[in-house]
Amino acid sequence: MAVLKIRDANGNVQEILAIKGEKGEKGADGTMTFEELTPEQRESLKGEKGDKGDAFTYSDFTPEQLASLKGDKGDAFTYSDFTPDQLDALKGEKGDTGDKGDPFTYSDFTAEQLASLKGEKGDTYSLTPDDKTEIVNAVIAELPVYNGEVE
Repeated sequence: MAVLKIRDANGNVQEILAIKGEKGEKGADGTMTFEELTPEQRESLKGEKGDKGDAFTYSDFTPEQLASLKGDKGDAFTYSDFTPDQLDALKGEKGDTGDKGDPFTYSDFTAEQLASLKGEKGDTYSLTPDDKTEIVNAVIAELPVYNGEVE
């Protein structure tokens, strides 16, 4: 309601006119998002700097926060994924020399290891007379020379 008042020469206030209009529509609820604030309004929301707090640790996460950190399953980590520095970091101090072991024999291979040793079938080759002569000469060259003495 608007009211018009007049003060006379003696200081008395007199109401002359009172005007009342129709009721208006309800206004907005007064809420707004942070993004809608002006830079000055945002600045006015800042308070004094607080004390330094404790470091945030894994145990400070809520179960919901931990669940949100989990992504899709990735590829398995392999030896080739390590950097040279990471490989060096995995090495420990040199240990004591162990006992002498038995020599590695054919029976020590696993079936998978034996299968991996076999290559593709090669081409067939027949030795020529020259090949045979070259082989015989190479064998004879490796034989010890008999000088007539018996040891």
